[in-house]
Amino acid sequence: MKYGFVFVALLFVTERGYAQPKFETSIALGFGASIEKKFVYSDKRDQARIMGSIAQYFNVNRKFSLGAELIASSNFLRYYIHGDSGPAQGYDPQTNTQILNYNNLNASSYLLNAKYFIGSGTTLRPFVGAGMGASRYVYRAVTGTEDAAKVSLVYTMEVGVSRNRFTFSSKSILGGNTPSFAGFDNFSNSNVLLTSIRSGQVYFSMAYTVFRFPHRKE
Repeated sequence: MKYGFVFVALLFVTERGYAQPKFETSIALGFGASIEKKFVYSDKRDQARIMGSIAQYFNVNRKFSLGAELIASSNFLRYYIHGDSGPAQGYDPQTNTQILNYNNLNASSYLLNAKYFIGSGTTLRPFVGAGMGASRYVYRAVTGTEDAAKVSLVYTMEVGVSRNRFTFSSKSILGGNTPSFAGFDNFSNSNVLLTSIRSGQVYFSMAYTVFRFPHRKE
Protein backbone atom coordinates (compact mmCIF):
# COMPACT_ATOMS: atom_id res chain seq x y z
CA MET A 1 0.00 0.00 0.00
CA LYS A 2 2.75 2.46 0.88
CA TYR A 3 4.34 1.97 -2.55
CA GLY A 4 1.04 2.98 -4.13
CA PHE A 5 1.07 6.25 -2.21
CA VAL A 6 4.67 6.90 -3.34
CA PHE A 7 3.64 6.29 -6.96
CA VAL A 8 0.75 8.75 -6.76
CA ALA A 9 2.89 11.33 -4.99
CA LEU A 10 5.56 11.20 -7.65
CA LEU A 11 2.97 11.75 -10.35
CA PHE A 12 1.62 14.90 -8.76
CA VAL A 13 4.80 16.61 -7.56
CA THR A 14 6.07 17.06 -11.10
CA GLU A 15 6.03 20.37 -12.92
CA ARG A 16 2.83 21.53 -14.56
CA GLY A 17 1.95 22.44 -18.12
CA TYR A 18 4.77 21.59 -20.50
CA ALA A 19 4.20 21.79 -24.23
CA GLN A 20 5.40 18.95 -26.41
CA PRO A 21 9.19 19.17 -26.91
CA LYS A 22 10.74 17.60 -29.99
CA PHE A 23 13.68 15.91 -28.26
CA GLU A 24 13.78 14.27 -24.82
CA THR A 25 16.60 12.51 -22.97
CA SER A 26 15.77 10.38 -19.94
CA ILE A 27 17.48 8.12 -17.43
CA ALA A 28 15.80 5.22 -15.64
CA LEU A 29 16.30 2.78 -12.80
CA GLY A 30 14.29 -0.35 -12.18
CA PHE A 31 14.08 -3.93 -11.07
CA GLY A 32 12.82 -7.09 -12.66
CA ALA A 33 13.42 -10.74 -13.35
CA SER A 34 14.99 -12.98 -15.95
CA ILE A 35 12.90 -15.32 -18.10
CA GLU A 36 14.96 -18.46 -18.61
CA LYS A 37 15.19 -22.06 -17.52
CA LYS A 38 16.65 -22.80 -14.09
CA PHE A 39 20.17 -24.16 -13.80
CA VAL A 40 19.81 -27.89 -13.20
CA TYR A 41 22.49 -28.03 -10.48
CA SER A 42 21.00 -25.19 -8.41
CA ASP A 43 18.19 -25.48 -5.86
CA LYS A 44 17.45 -21.73 -6.08
CA ARG A 45 15.92 -19.84 -8.96
CA ASP A 46 17.86 -16.57 -8.82
CA GLN A 47 15.82 -14.42 -11.21
CA ALA A 48 16.01 -10.99 -9.54
CA ARG A 49 17.72 -8.28 -11.61
CA ILE A 50 18.33 -4.54 -11.43
CA MET A 51 18.65 -2.28 -14.45
CA GLY A 52 19.65 1.20 -15.50
CA SER A 53 19.05 2.91 -18.84
CA ILE A 54 19.45 6.08 -20.86
CA ALA A 55 17.15 6.92 -23.78
CA GLN A 56 16.84 9.61 -26.45
CA TYR A 57 13.43 10.15 -28.09
CA PHE A 58 12.19 12.26 -30.99
CA ASN A 59 8.52 13.20 -30.69
CA VAL A 60 7.08 13.04 -34.20
CA ASN A 61 3.80 14.43 -32.84
CA ARG A 62 1.72 14.15 -29.66
CA LYS A 63 0.79 10.55 -30.44
CA PHE A 64 3.96 9.03 -31.80
CA SER A 65 7.63 8.96 -30.69
CA LEU A 66 10.76 7.26 -32.00
CA GLY A 67 13.87 6.65 -29.93
CA ALA A 68 17.03 4.78 -29.07
CA GLU A 69 17.78 3.24 -25.67
CA LEU A 70 20.74 1.67 -23.90
CA ILE A 71 19.93 -0.71 -21.01
CA ALA A 72 22.37 -2.45 -18.66
CA SER A 73 21.32 -5.07 -16.12
CA SER A 74 22.80 -7.48 -13.60
CA ASN A 75 21.65 -10.22 -11.25
CA PHE A 76 24.11 -9.24 -8.49
CA LEU A 77 21.18 -8.81 -6.06
CA ARG A 78 21.23 -12.61 -5.70
CA TYR A 79 24.22 -12.26 -3.38
CA TYR A 80 22.32 -9.93 -1.05
CA ILE A 81 19.08 -11.92 -1.16
CA HIS A 82 20.58 -15.40 -0.70
CA GLY A 83 24.05 -14.66 0.67
CA ASP A 84 25.70 -16.74 -2.04
CA SER A 85 29.46 -16.37 -2.32
CA GLY A 86 29.46 -17.22 -6.02
CA PRO A 87 27.50 -18.82 -8.85
CA ALA A 88 26.22 -22.35 -8.28
CA GLN A 89 27.81 -24.89 -10.58
CA GLY A 90 27.87 -28.59 -11.23
CA TYR A 91 30.76 -30.96 -11.57
CA ASP A 92 31.15 -34.12 -13.66
CA PRO A 93 33.93 -36.24 -12.06
CA GLN A 94 34.09 -38.65 -14.99
CA THR A 95 35.26 -35.91 -17.37
CA ASN A 96 36.71 -33.55 -14.73
CA THR A 97 34.37 -30.80 -15.95
CA GLN A 98 32.95 -27.78 -14.12
CA ILE A 99 29.47 -27.06 -15.48
CA LEU A 100 28.89 -23.32 -15.09
CA ASN A 101 25.61 -21.71 -14.10
CA TYR A 102 24.04 -20.23 -17.25
CA ASN A 103 21.71 -18.04 -15.11
CA ASN A 104 24.63 -15.98 -13.77
CA LEU A 105 24.82 -13.45 -16.62
CA ASN A 106 25.11 -9.71 -17.19
CA ALA A 107 23.24 -8.13 -20.09
CA SER A 108 23.22 -4.87 -22.01
CA SER A 109 20.70 -4.03 -24.71
CA TYR A 110 20.77 -1.49 -27.54
CA LEU A 111 17.23 -0.85 -28.73
CA LEU A 112 15.35 1.17 -31.34
CA ASN A 113 11.86 1.87 -29.99
CA ALA A 114 8.54 3.35 -31.04
CA LYS A 115 5.87 4.62 -28.63
CA TYR A 116 2.20 5.30 -29.31
CA PHE A 117 0.37 7.49 -26.79
CA ILE A 118 -3.24 6.54 -26.13
CA GLY A 119 -5.93 9.19 -25.80
CA SER A 120 -5.65 12.96 -26.01
CA GLY A 121 -4.70 13.80 -22.43
CA THR A 122 -1.76 16.12 -21.76
CA THR A 123 -1.26 15.37 -18.04
CA LEU A 124 -1.39 11.58 -17.72
CA ARG A 125 -0.29 9.99 -21.00
CA PRO A 126 -0.60 6.16 -21.19
CA PHE A 127 1.34 4.52 -23.99
CA VAL A 128 2.31 1.24 -25.61
CA GLY A 129 5.65 0.63 -27.26
CA ALA A 130 7.63 -1.88 -29.27
CA GLY A 131 11.08 -2.15 -30.74
CA MET A 132 14.03 -4.29 -31.64
CA GLY A 133 17.77 -4.28 -31.29
CA ALA A 134 20.65 -6.33 -29.92
CA SER A 135 21.54 -7.67 -26.47
CA ARG A 136 25.08 -8.45 -25.38
CA TYR A 137 25.24 -11.27 -22.82
CA VAL A 138 28.39 -11.66 -20.72
CA TYR A 139 29.54 -14.32 -18.25
CA ARG A 140 32.46 -13.05 -16.19
CA ALA A 141 35.57 -15.16 -15.53
CA VAL A 142 34.40 -18.48 -16.95
CA THR A 143 38.04 -19.41 -16.45
CA GLY A 144 40.57 -17.49 -14.40
CA THR A 145 41.22 -15.06 -17.26
CA GLU A 146 38.43 -15.42 -19.84
CA ASP A 147 34.92 -14.03 -20.20
CA ALA A 148 32.26 -15.46 -22.50
CA ALA A 149 30.18 -12.96 -24.50
CA LYS A 150 27.69 -12.97 -27.36
CA VAL A 151 25.51 -10.42 -29.18
CA SER A 152 22.01 -11.60 -30.08
CA LEU A 153 18.99 -10.07 -31.83
CA VAL A 154 16.09 -9.21 -29.47
CA TYR A 155 12.70 -7.51 -29.56
CA THR A 156 10.98 -5.48 -26.87
CA MET A 157 7.46 -4.57 -25.78
CA GLU A 158 6.49 -1.86 -23.29
CA VAL A 159 3.43 -0.38 -21.59
CA GLY A 160 3.46 2.61 -19.29
CA VAL A 161 2.26 6.08 -18.36
CA SER A 162 4.00 9.46 -18.49
CA ARG A 163 3.34 12.62 -16.53
CA ASN A 164 5.56 15.58 -17.41
CA ARG A 165 9.12 14.49 -16.59
CA PHE A 166 8.29 11.10 -15.01
CA THR A 167 7.55 7.84 -16.82
CA PHE A 168 6.54 4.56 -15.15
CA SER A 169 6.60 1.48 -17.35
CA SER A 170 6.91 -2.26 -17.68
CA LYS A 171 9.24 -3.51 -20.41
CA SER A 172 10.08 -6.99 -21.68
CA ILE A 173 13.17 -7.89 -23.71
CA LEU A 174 12.83 -11.25 -25.43
CA GLY A 175 14.49 -13.52 -27.97
CA GLY A 176 18.19 -13.46 -27.03
CA ASN A 177 20.56 -16.44 -26.98
CA THR A 178 23.46 -16.47 -24.51
CA PRO A 179 27.00 -17.62 -25.35
CA SER A 180 28.33 -21.12 -24.91
CA PHE A 181 31.87 -21.96 -23.82
CA ALA A 182 34.11 -24.99 -23.58
CA GLY A 183 37.68 -24.71 -22.37
CA PHE A 184 40.21 -25.52 -19.68
CA ASP A 185 40.79 -23.66 -16.41
CA ASN A 186 44.43 -23.82 -15.32
CA PHE A 187 43.60 -22.53 -11.84
CA SER A 188 41.25 -25.42 -11.00
CA ASN A 189 42.97 -27.84 -13.39
CA SER A 190 39.63 -28.86 -14.87
CA ASN A 191 37.54 -28.52 -18.00
CA VAL A 192 34.88 -25.79 -18.10
CA LEU A 193 31.53 -26.08 -19.85
CA LEU A 194 28.88 -23.37 -20.31
CA THR A 195 25.62 -24.10 -22.17
CA SER A 196 23.80 -21.51 -24.27
CA ILE A 197 20.18 -20.76 -23.34
CA ARG A 198 17.42 -18.45 -24.55
CA SER A 199 17.19 -15.52 -22.14
CA GLY A 200 14.72 -12.69 -21.65
CA GLN A 201 14.07 -10.03 -19.03
CA VAL A 202 11.06 -8.17 -17.66
CA TYR A 203 11.58 -4.82 -15.90
CA PHE A 204 9.51 -2.31 -13.96
CA SER A 205 11.17 1.09 -14.07
CA MET A 206 10.86 4.78 -13.30
CA ALA A 207 12.41 7.21 -15.78
CA TYR A 208 13.08 10.92 -15.38
CA THR A 209 13.52 13.29 -18.31
CA VAL A 210 16.74 15.21 -17.74
CA PHE A 211 16.78 17.18 -21.01
CA ARG A 212 14.14 18.63 -23.34
CA PHE A 213 14.43 20.72 -26.48
CA PRO A 214 12.79 23.05 -27.09
CA HIS A 215 11.81 23.61 -23.45
CA ARG A 216 8.76 25.84 -23.08
CA LYS A 217 5.63 26.08 -20.96
CA GLU A 218 2.11 26.23 -22.35
